[in-house]
Amino acid sequence: MNDSQLKHIYNNLAPTKPNHKGQRIAGRCIGFTRHQPRSILGGIYVFPHIDGKHLYEVNPRNPFELVYMGRVDQPARTMTIFLPGARS
Repeated sequence: MNDSQLKHIYNNLAPTKPNHKGQRIAGRCIGFTRHQPRSILGGIYVFPHIDGKHLYEVNPRNPFELVYMGRVDQPARTMTIFLPGARS
């Protein structure tokens, strides 16, 4: 899979997160990152939430795994979450 195909998947199949009313809000892909040169491309998503915007990085080896990077207006901390259905 090349970078343009992966970019298309991340832009069109963005994960969703429920808000305080239980409605599903789509995350918006705002960028892409590589951990090493020529490695697999991973996406960076921002999710709107009642207490601010949250940034998540997609693990490029497991697209169902999101790593919490922090709030846009606060210092970053790291936490890994798994989307439903990611574990078999």
